[in-house]
Amino acid sequence: MEFQNFHRHGTVEQGWGMWFNVAGQTITKGNSGHIVTTASSNTGYAVVNVTAEEVRLFVGIAEADIADTKPGRFITYGYAESVQTFALGTSITINPGDPLGPGAAASLGVSSAGLVTAYGPVLCMESAAVTVSAGSYISGWVRAM
Repeated sequence: MEFQNFHRHGTVEQGWGMWFNVAGQTITKGNSGHIVTTASSNTGYAVVNVTAEEVRLFVGIAEADIADTKPGRFITYGYAESVQTFALGTSITINPGDPLGPGAAASLGVSSAGLVTAYGPVLCMESAAVTVSAGSYISGWVRAM
């Protein structure tokens, strides 16, 4: 785990973690990562895109594209300029301050319709209309820790 504190030059406080992509595909910048629970891959550092089994094991938002079978850095705490929201079957607007969470298997992003529990692992920092399309990207504040 790595942290950068806020300082007078304008860089915000952030926390990152390194995990290993075993998704069988690239985890794209802005997608959520989730710890693997299957017995053969349960190493504690292997992550995949969201699945039904791993939806509650959110580790953070990918800081950059992470190729399959490669390690990559996830934002676990702090500002993320690019957070993917997943598509919904109806139009909604996500407002600043709304809690966002990962969705169902293969949703690849977060939304106010996702698993937000009482606090939401991501807070929206801008308004965004989410429709039946492929979702969108917003800025958010990650609270995976």
